[in-house]
Amino acid sequence: MFRVAAAILKKNEEQLLQCNNMMDLITMLQNVSRKEFDADSLILYSYEVAVFNRDRIEKMRQFHREEINSEIENVKKRRIAFLSDVRNRSGGKGGNRDGDMTAKAPVVHQ
Repeated sequence: MFRVAAAILKKNEEQLLQCNNMMDLITMLQNVSRKEFDADSLILYSYEVAVFNRDRIEKMRQFHREEINSEIENVKKRRIAFLSDVRNRSGGKGGNRDGDMTAKAPVVHQ
């Protein structure tokens, strides 16, 4: 499965390299998933592209881990800011101290 996923990414390498942020990447991957692939040719192609060994994968993970973690932290900060803005616009109603805007379960009195 990993080999096929790598082949799909390799076939779309130019588009992938044009992505500047996580949203671009997600949009690109969604568009790729809508394409129709010939399963037989994709499997054949997956064996033609370079095989990744564990050492190479680990080096790639280490190289990109910091950037990915930074992007995750930025998304968290934007979410907190958005939720704070929503709470401020609603006059402080809704949400809890942690910025969680999910609905609270109603209290049932017996």
